[in-house]
Amino acid sequence: MAGGALRLQEEAIGEQRPMEPEGQRAKTAEGSGKGETRHWRRTLYSLWLAMFFVFLEWTFGMTFVPVFLQEDMDLTFGQAQSWTGLLMALPSLAMFVATPLWGTYSDRIGRKKTFLLLRPFSWLAELLLIVAPRPEALILVGVLGGNVSGGGEGGGIGGVSFIPNITMEWEMVPEAKRGRWHGILGLCRVLAFPAAILGGLLWQQGFKVEILLLPILLEAAVAVPILLTIPETLGRTSSL
Repeated sequence: MAGGALRLQEEAIGEQRPMEPEGQRAKTAEGSGKGETRHWRRTLYSLWLAMFFVFLEWTFGMTFVPVFLQEDMDLTFGQAQSWTGLLMALPSLAMFVATPLWGTYSDRIGRKKTFLLLRPFSWLAELLLIVAPRPEALILVGVLGGNVSGGGEGGGIGGVSFIPNITMEWEMVPEAKRGRWHGILGLCRVLAFPAAILGGLLWQQGFKVEILLLPILLEAAVAVPILLTIPETLGRTSSL
């Protein structure tokens, strides 16, 4: 009896509660969707800003390898050509071996952590490039992934970092909008192209060491702190 009376009382209270109009529920859902859109867009913009400085590191000094070999290592033009070809091939081989391993690793510990673990390989390569006594030492530079490896996104082990980066971009953008926003990301690469021109001007003025150090400092001081604020995308939905 008591249980039945309690259920009747609860049903009566439920009937007295005002029902939310259907239009109001739709507006609430729409407002929630807009909030989520603004959130993943802010996250994506932060990632783009960080990657802009990474692109600077990739483009700032990569065009000066042949000049570096001739001027600083006293190689002939023919020797510089041979070494340049080798240094363009070795990073691709290193990426061939490292990409599946680090890609699997990013599935375990996360995209952002993997990216941050890989970038120091490129920084170390740049530092080794500064102190390299002989061209043979540049083999290690290319394998690690310095500017000597060439290519728009670097090469070697450090260049593998673009794999978790691309995965982060795809995972944080809704599926229906991935093509559009990934295309817009290309603007970051376009905006970074003046770095190569600036690098050439600085090289002519004798600032060879600065060309190699400045991008590293910018990436470590600006890009890394921004990346640390971005949420991990592994295991999340596409509307961060």
